[in-house]
Amino acid sequence: MEVCILTELEFVICFPTAAHFLRRFQRLNQCPEDSAHGHLLHYLLELTLMDVHMIRYEPSRLVAAAALLSNKLMKQQPSWPPLLATRCKFDLPAVTVCAQEMCSILEAAQSSPLQAARKKFSHSSRSSVAAQRWR
Repeated sequence: MEVCILTELEFVICFPTAAHFLRRFQRLNQCPEDSAHGHLLHYLLELTLMDVHMIRYEPSRLVAAAALLSNKLMKQQPSWPPLLATRCKFDLPAVTVCAQEMCSILEAAQSSPLQAARKKFSHSSRSSVAAQRWR
């Protein structure tokens, strides 16, 4: 039965996650993976994994919103770079709504009972981005 199901699905049993888009969007955003900016972007995405409301957004939109929000928090100008805007399938208003929800999750992270991601990104090896107060 398993072989029949897999054959019918043509062995396509996975779908892209935010991790599949992360490196591409970091490159487009000119945000090195091992920088504080890169760690913040990754932290924002990990926070969304714990919020069931964020499942309504497709993974590429989550990464685009995390890029926008991390740029704003890091005070990078422009916060929605032209290269990202042209290569991303979303326009700024579509990404902004998701980024606002992501910002609310970030603000509530300290008081959340789920602290694994926060603990992980509080280490100096990840630039202690979770320990900082973002405004």
